Amino acid sequence: MSNVIHETEDITAKFSEFFPPGDPDSTWLFRLMIIRDDVHYARSKLRLKEDAGTDKVWELTYFLRMLSVSLMEANSIFAYKLGKFAKRPPDAVAKKVAPLLRAGVAKLKAVSEPLKTLRDALGGHVRPQAVGKAGVEVVSQVIANHHALSGMVRIGGLPEGVSYRGLTLNSIVFAWPEEDDGDKVIAKQEELQKAVLEGAEAVVLTIDGLLGYFWFKLGLYKPGPDMDFAVRDLHNQELYHRVQHPGGK
Repeated sequence: MSNVIHETEDITAKFSEFFPPGDPDSTWLFRLMIIRDDVHYARSKLRLKEDAGTDKVWELTYFLRMLSVSLMEANSIFAYKLGKFAKRPPDAVAKKVAPLLRAGVAKLKAVSEPLKTLRDALGGHVRPQAVGKAGVEVVSQVIANHHALSGMVRIGGLPEGVSYRGLTLNSIVFAWPEEDDGDKVIAKQEELQKAVLEGAEAVVLTIDGLLGYFWFKLGLYKPGPDMDFAVRDLHNQELYHRVQHPGGK
């Protein structure tokens, strides 16, 4: 496969031309467009240097939490809206796009379980009354299991100078309240981060394909003389994956 990256194209149009008010697909595709940009931005922040300080570690856990919400929302929309489209493509162009969409949906679904675990535990922030699998109140269980964790807070001044990140950077442990082994928590976090990255990649590429098809059908997007953007998108997906996974995995 060549390493040529297909150039992006700028399209300027009215909001109502991108998403016609009378089109039943406008609403859910607009929601997906917002999710796509959120996910793409947050995904780019999931890189941590070995000498990262408190704020950078906190940011990593923050973006993991936010991504779990966005990815599970996309998963719900995919399950509800894409099933019929992918199984019974409405036209010849859709038939070429459908395999790419099915692959993206399947990839996100494959990592949905750990994403759901994180979203339920932390996506909406920690709920003090939440109960873990063992029927024990979660906050008390986590504090008991990780009583040796320590951190620094900064308090007493103006809000801009106050920070609790020295403690809240450990919020990821709430995803596994029953786990009391720090090394196992780290291993689970690494596994979770991998799932989030894979899910984010699937969401970004799938939504790009969907919006490309939608705007192609509306006459806004003309990707080439043969109008075969499905082939181009497949190439971009493969190349994007290679860039994100230089080890070939």
